[in-house]
Amino acid sequence: MSTQGSAHSLFERARLRGSERNKDLLVNGEEVKKELQPSTKGNYTRALALWQEYEIRHPGSTPTSIEASKDFVRIVAPGIGGKYEDADACLSSVVQTYKNFTAGWRWAGHEKIDRVTLSASNFIKYPLQDELQLARRKRVRRYGTIIHFLCLGTQLRQND
Repeated sequence: MSTQGSAHSLFERARLRGSERNKDLLVNGEEVKKELQPSTKGNYTRALALWQEYEIRHPGSTPTSIEASKDFVRIVAPGIGGKYEDADACLSSVVQTYKNFTAGWRWAGHEKIDRVTLSASNFIKYPLQDELQLARRKRVRRYGTIIHFLCLGTQLRQND
């Protein structure tokens, strides 16, 4: 049992403190979405533009179809540019592009495509990865991470 008392006393205390104020203005059936960062909004917009171009080239396609989603990723993946020394995208870039598309799809107010999303994500990580030989890493790290600095600090401290 909580130190605050019973459920009845909690609701009574909330009512006395004004929980009913502005109820009609705040509580309704509208979905609440967080404000997007400009770069995120740009990523979503770009990913949705990729789908629109795919839809022009493949009329009648819908992201609720597993086949269409897999084909979309298969076509888009080789077109994603790589960073650093490599001209080809790595696995994480392809996965992120598809995530941007699915998040942008929901952000734009379309229906959920969760079942399709899982299947297409697994398609990227396994069959598409094997077919396109996508790199698993963008490049070899040439800098220390937080773990490296913690280990180094621990070693130096032990030497003192």
